Amino acid sequence: MIFEELKNLLLINAIDVYATYKVFLAEEKVGEYTNLESLLKPSALKTNTAVDIREETGEKYSDDLKPKNQARDVQLNFICHGDNKTDFLNNYQGFIAFIKSGKNGTGWIDLKLDELDTTFKLFAQECGEYKQYTNINDDLVAAKFSIKFREPQPVI
Repeated sequence: MIFEELKNLLLINAIDVYATYKVFLAEEKVGEYTNLESLLKPSALKTNTAVDIREETGEKYSDDLKPKNQARDVQLNFICHGDNKTDFLNNYQGFIAFIKSGKNGTGWIDLKLDELDTTFKLFAQECGEYKQYTNINDDLVAAKFSIKFREPQPVI
């Protein structure tokens, strides 16, 4: 079963992951936006070095602080489905292998969401929660899972 409206919404390394693996970004409940919130949360700033002189009040900082971003983690929730057990397992295992190996086996991922005009350069850190939504022997097999990514040089 293919849901046409899910095609081309999420590209990873220029591949439509729904058309290829029947995987899409998903929320636990209607009205939640945890995936967007994770992608759009600004990274923390690197700390500035203070000079703390005992004989003076407070601290001193450079006149030009040159703010720079810290690396950040991004947690995304996916759903994978298949028309039967074999189709589901092929899709799920194929997607996980694709994510772990990254672009040309380098481990890097270029993630582009249709809603945003931004490409995020990430790598997978760990697979998180896995929740089976249907019986593995049903005609439609679906599961939700999460993956934590690292963005070493945040765009936001």
